[in-house]
Amino acid sequence: MAPGIVPTPGTMYGPCAWECTHMLCAHGRKTAMAICHLCGKPIGYDTEFDYAGGRIVHAACKDKWVNK
Repeated sequence: MAPGIVPTPGTMYGPCAWECTHMLCAHGRKTAMAICHLCGKPIGYDTEFDYAGGRIVHAACKDKWVNK
């Protein structure tokens, strides 16, 4: 599976720049706020993320710690 990215709010394909009720915007914000299970930091916007063992992680963390 290829890594995903949540674009910055207000940019093309990113969540709305204001609080809205769009389901896709809410999902994007939730994903960006999710905590990486390898480093403990938020996934954030414009950062590649993936899943390891069913848990969300930064793609860079997965490369560093899981794909050795």
